[in-house]
Amino acid sequence: MAIKLRGILLLITFLTASYAVQAQECGGTAVSDAEGLYNIGKFDESIARLTACLNTKNGFSYDEKIQSYRLLAMSYLAMDSINNAGEVIQRMLSLKNNFEVDARDPDRFRIQVNYIRAMMQANLTSSVSKKAENIETAPATISIITAQDILDRGYTNIEQLFHDLPGFDISRTSGLTYAVMFQRGYRGAANTDRTLLLVDGVEDNEMWSNSAFATRQYALSNIKRVEVIYGPASTIYGANAFVGVINIITKSADDYFKVDNATEDQSKSTKYRVTGQLAGGSMNSKYGDVTVAMKKNDLFFSVTGRLYKGNDNDLSAYPDWDGQWSADEFGANRYQTIFTQPFTQKTLDDYKKKDPTGKYFTVNADSTKILPTAVAIARADSLDQANYKKGVNGKSTAFTDPVKDYSIAAKLQFGDFKLGLQYQYWSEGVSSDYVDKHYASNGDMTHWGARQTYFYARYDRNLSERLNFTSFSYYRSSDFGDEAHTTQYFGYANANLSFNDFLSGTAPNFRTNYFSQQSEQFRTDNRVNYVVSEKIDVNFGVELRKGLFQGDYVRSSIPDPITTGTAAAGIKGGNYYSVFDVAAYTQVSYQDRPRKLNLSAGGRMDRNKINGKFGYGTVFNPRFSAVYYP
Repeated sequence: MAIKLRGILLLITFLTASYAVQAQECGGTAVSDAEGLYNIGKFDESIARLTACLNTKNGFSYDEKIQSYRLLAMSYLAMDSINNAGEVIQRMLSLKNNFEVDARDPDRFRIQVNYIRAMMQANLTSSVSKKAENIETAPATISIITAQDILDRGYTNIEQLFHDLPGFDISRTSGLTYAVMFQRGYRGAANTDRTLLLVDGVEDNEMWSNSAFATRQYALSNIKRVEVIYGPASTIYGANAFVGVINIITKSADDYFKVDNATEDQSKSTKYRVTGQLAGGSMNSKYGDVTVAMKKNDLFFSVTGRLYKGNDNDLSAYPDWDGQWSADEFGANRYQTIFTQPFTQKTLDDYKKKDPTGKYFTVNADSTKILPTAVAIARADSLDQANYKKGVNGKSTAFTDPVKDYSIAAKLQFGDFKLGLQYQYWSEGVSSDYVDKHYASNGDMTHWGARQTYFYARYDRNLSERLNFTSFSYYRSSDFGDEAHTTQYFGYANANLSFNDFLSGTAPNFRTNYFSQQSEQFRTDNRVNYVVSEKIDVNFGVELRKGLFQGDYVRSSIPDPITTGTAAAGIKGGNYYSVFDVAAYTQVSYQDRPRKLNLSAGGRMDRNKINGKFGYGTVFNPRFSAVYYP
């Protein structure tokens, strides 16, 4: 019995000692030991010590893992094992993307970290969850179009690239919105108003109609990539992201002054850069864009300009836009139909006052209709043709479709602060949306313009090793500028003038109607991202939006409608609507790299008020996703 008891005590002592040795081998002690081995040049032993603990469950805390990867990478570099060092650095940056090298670290390690970070950023997206995450594991279906793709495929404007993407049906009308993009099979009434368009995270849908004007105003040479998200993203972006999100990301300091290889020191990079492109083509089209960039230490500044001029497709060979008065469309039968009125004594008495001799009208045999005479039909046809061909103030109404789009953008970054602005204006003929029976086909007479301006400020700060804070605020405004107008033909044959107008002596004529709208919005989004562990992180944000939006158009028969025009009568409470939105959102992500599994769950709650009394109330949108990447 004594021998058995002694054996048991020895086994317990051995197991206890083994556990103590294992506990001492990992944790902070292991990091210190490995650093000591590294300092005396025993790189193999340092690597072995750290690798054993990294492969042990709960062998290191979060901070200890970061230091372990740092020491592993430096040891591999000291042994000229660059590939192994690169893999370790990639794991370290995946765990902590804001890792900062120490001034005492070897130059080779610092340069390699910067190089690997730049390479990894090419495979990151921030459009899905408003945080940087790998494209393959992001909880959404994403398409990425890079700057190199744009060059290789020869795109000349942003709209063209969507023709090559799955899930998009494009209707290019060269009209009020140039092209309408239907995403994931959803077809709206007329505009791209269910897809959220962003430029560097700033919403770029025109505010009055919520339309995404993807036309010729964006400078392609300044685009780093275009990230397209398929499917609802309302838990992060709100209700406007109904069928998807398009985020146009412009180039930054890393793109204009990037590290081309691992041995290049960024401090010796070029401090000034000028890039751009010029091109011309058919239909008198020509465009150019240029970017001037400057970098000095932590200061980066760039300014970009873009101008596109030309004409859209000539439709004058088609009957609806040829500007010709066709007998098939405006013959005697047409006037007979338009001018014939149901018989009433009141109508007959009114006609007799204007035409006492009965030259232009007669009553049928059974007294059920008032009919135009042949003289009236001939007279109306003659007046229609003469005034239609006369044009507008002597100017021809022949089909044209001119385009003049331009934009200017600037970006300033200093440390954790980033400031930016953009002004864009698109001025295009919209005759293709109308037919010449009712509107002048000349693009200078039937024209549309819109302009948008925004200013933004962004602050990103690592509050601790695991906590990141981002504040993103911007102000934007949109209006129709000075060129939104249509010129409509008021004639007898197209029924814009009645038989009563004919008897009153009202001559056919072209009338120009000018339109105006002005809307503005301020928006701020403040969020934090907390890394709980190597597998779990939490994203939480609060968003406020305050906007003043015009209701109906302001119309005028003379230029400058914002000062000379009026809105529709009878609008209760006025023609402007104050809209206030407050939202809170969160998302929890779990990533198990060994099992190649990524899970996320999130939700967003919005509260909407219009004019302080009305609105859509409170809405909650949940979201769950699972991504397996074998």
